[in-house]
Amino acid sequence: MEISENGLVLDSCVIINLLCADLFEPFLEIFQDVKIAEFVKTKEIISMENKYVFSQEYLSGRLLVPNESESELILELSKEVDDGEAYSIALAISRGYDFGTDDKKAIRVFNSFPDHQKIWSTPELVFRVLENSGESFNKQDIIKKIQDNAKYIPHPAHPHYKEWMEILNY
Repeated sequence: MEISENGLVLDSCVIINLLCADLFEPFLEIFQDVKIAEFVKTKEIISMENKYVFSQEYLSGRLLVPNESESELILELSKEVDDGEAYSIALAISRGYDFGTDDKKAIRVFNSFPDHQKIWSTPELVFRVLENSGESFNKQDIIKKIQDNAKYIPHPAHPHYKEWMEILNY
């Protein structure tokens, strides 16, 4: 399945996983229609600039600021999920974007909207980068960095769990 023609909004958990694996910039180079809520950048990502290397240039033209009706939706959603997820979900729903997250609550809330687009998880996005990049990456190193630094492992029911674990030789 392809990212919808409107694009993809990432929440902070997916961004952190990509940053941990040094895949954030390659991901943004490959997928031009990726957006991030300005709130997520300001409150959740910029504070990590010292921990992970990335150029803020890559965020240029990708930041979304909510309008009035989206702000109302954010307030409603923030009763169910964290603020960053509320921003990301509201912007994705309102603008018809796909949504990138690994958070179970965020997935449930996003799916509760009748006209939602596709949800993308870290494994799906990481494997997309590995398949579409001209660079040669060591899959095991990438996945190990995500597991060790971000403490992320897909749920055993995830469609890419087996492949993820096989790459790690588990």
